Amino acid sequence: MGLNTSIRWKGFRLGASLDYRQGGLMYSATQGIVLFNGNAESTMYNLRDPWVHQHAVYQAGVDANGEPVYVENNLPVNSFYNMNGEFYSNYNYVRYRDNLLDKTYIKLREVSASYRMPTEWFAGINWLSTIEIGVFGRNLLLWTPKQGIVDPDMTNYGNDLTSLYGEYYSAPSTRNIGCNLKIVF
Repeated sequence: MGLNTSIRWKGFRLGASLDYRQGGLMYSATQGIVLFNGNAESTMYNLRDPWVHQHAVYQAGVDANGEPVYVENNLPVNSFYNMNGEFYSNYNYVRYRDNLLDKTYIKLREVSASYRMPTEWFAGINWLSTIEIGVFGRNLLLWTPKQGIVDPDMTNYGNDLTSLYGEYYSAPSTRNIGCNLKIVF
């Protein structure tokens, strides 16, 4: 859903463009590398020191009847090894679901303000019709509900159907602020 508005009053004009998208998932390789490198806030549990999962048990073996024997967990876990002593690997494909992000967002795409100079100011110049000066800002605000790491609109998968899949280490979106001069002959 998009909202575009433009308000004129005398020689002034104020315009804005806002987009809203609800739902959908995208794959984010940027999310994956942020988690892998430990730059994500979620990787800061216990300041990355080893910890013991409370209220957890693990199977220590089997009894004489072949029934599993569970004991209270006392095995520390750290950022590299899990409770079973298995190394957390980048090739743990189950973890790829952590790289699926919600594509819901609200984006303030553009805000612009301009002033059209009165024609009386340049009435003696026959070839000049209008002069308008203005300022603008693009990509000023992006709100995502949970994972604000990447812009859901950014992709480097191309411009066909694969662009809907997400992004693969794409560059961040840029915020542009500038001014313009419009001269109509």
